[in-house]
Amino acid sequence: MFDELGELMHAQKSDWCWWKFTQEPKDEAKVFEEYIDVVHFALMYEIKFGSGCYQYEDIKWNYNKLKTDLGFGQAYAFSCVISLTRDDNVLAYVIALGLHMGYSIGEIYNEYIRKNEINKERLAKGY
Repeated sequence: MFDELGELMHAQKSDWCWWKFTQEPKDEAKVFEEYIDVVHFALMYEIKFGSGCYQYEDIKWNYNKLKTDLGFGQAYAFSCVISLTRDDNVLAYVIALGLHMGYSIGEIYNEYIRKNEINKERLAKGY
């Protein structure tokens, strides 16, 4: 999950790397794909270690927490995803992150299903 968060942050580099004038523009499709990879690992963590803390109230609480965390910067908010693996809030926080990024629950779900088919194909081919 840590690596995927790094890839997500790198995909958004044009948003925060203001000093690099040669920075390529952000590819929104790439950002969404990297975000979905984070969702995948958060979901896998939830399945293995979680207790189902992904109800509406959990997402709403984590959305409010995320807005505060983002005040300390994107890297801080992303590090909170890792620190939440000690709790049951990692998936709710990651979903809240997607909502903050402007994705709907339906978009997150549909993109996850699409990417999961690619991941299953990769595994079948020995990826």
